[in-house]
Amino acid sequence: MRISPSRISAYENLMSIELGVSTSSDALARSAQSLDERDLALCYEITLGVLRKQLFLDHAIDQAAKGRKLDLEVRLALRLGLYQLWFLDRVPDYPAISESVDLAGRARKGSAKPFVNAILRRLTRKAVEYGNLNETARFCIETSLPPWVIERWSAQFGPDTARAIASANNVAPNTAFRSTALARSRGIDVTDLLDRGAAVPSGIVNGCFVAARITPALRRLESEGLIYFQDEASQYVGSLAVVENARRVLDMCASPGSKTGQIAANMVSRSNPAMVVAGDINKNRAELLKGNVARQGASDISIVLYDGTRELPFAEKIFDVVLMDAPCSDSGTIRHNPEIRYRLSPHDIIHHSQRQRKLLKTASKLIKPGGTLIYSTCSLEREENEEVVSDFLQIAVDFRKDDTRILSGLATAEGFARTLPSRDDMDGFFAAVLIRG
Repeated sequence: MRISPSRISAYENLMSIELGVSTSSDALARSAQSLDERDLALCYEITLGVLRKQLFLDHAIDQAAKGRKLDLEVRLALRLGLYQLWFLDRVPDYPAISESVDLAGRARKGSAKPFVNAILRRLTRKAVEYGNLNETARFCIETSLPPWVIERWSAQFGPDTARAIASANNVAPNTAFRSTALARSRGIDVTDLLDRGAAVPSGIVNGCFVAARITPALRRLESEGLIYFQDEASQYVGSLAVVENARRVLDMCASPGSKTGQIAANMVSRSNPAMVVAGDINKNRAELLKGNVARQGASDISIVLYDGTRELPFAEKIFDVVLMDAPCSDSGTIRHNPEIRYRLSPHDIIHHSQRQRKLLKTASKLIKPGGTLIYSTCSLEREENEEVVSDFLQIAVDFRKDDTRILSGLATAEGFARTLPSRDDMDGFFAAVLIRG
């Protein structure tokens, strides 16, 4: 039987992600270059769906396999087939099973084909069992979340919010986008190019639009450089760096350039636009940044290569605004990148927090008196957020928090901004707006 291109691509995506050589976003971007719209939709659904349900699928597979050790190629074929059987109502059982069997053969595991067939047929008639597992362990399997993560979130947010976040992370997110500098320079209103009702304006970010899914029309506008896909929470953080009358703006850890492009797009209509500088730590990231902002029509950005934990190649107190969107655990973006939950460890959070402190200290030296320093992450962890900023403010006595620009619905009791997937239907970001006195 011929295997559909969508299933082949999904299998290859899952293999590259499992081996750690690709992220889901990179893998799916490659799929978009070779598949038609229909096949791409199924590829997206299977790739991301399997990742969101991975621990749950493995629990069921291991029960059915009765302790047999499975090669990775076989396990992936089983995950792919079982996800279709249990979660895709419009996919008939026959192709879900037969093409998964053939995927195992295609991966040179022909001897395992009868086994894959038997396991999948057995699981079409059998519900998952949890035995004597306690409620928390069962919930972790159901949401495919490592227990240490739910324990951490429960301690920070409370058990109910932690469970809500975990559940929200397994729901396919809406698609958020904005117009680019290219569109604005041409005077194009992208909403005029969309079908009526295809997208609605964001309730928190001016110029942000939200659609239920990526349609062929949106994909075409993106390929033409007229719109840019960027989560609402990310756009909210980027909007904090758009400060009236600012003359010099630095996006300090800028790659891949989402917020850089957003800042540049907001400069198009200004009669006296700010000079925008963006940089990152190595040549590959700088090249990615350069290409991304160029596709958005933001060609007048100065791109600089540096290590942000060391002295930067700028004079002190020269920038009106510095956006320090720090490298982090990315635990707030699990909705879009489900594999993060399986790669993350407690040590990673500690490592990031140590580096973030150095980056924030370096960034602070560049701020003019009265200037704005924005510290942000796409992490949910206090060690990377509140604790980093609070420790900084204890030693940087000439800086103060400014909560006047924080939306009330996103404000924390400590005067920072936080978005949550469960409450706000967007990624989990943190932002602190700091002013130099």
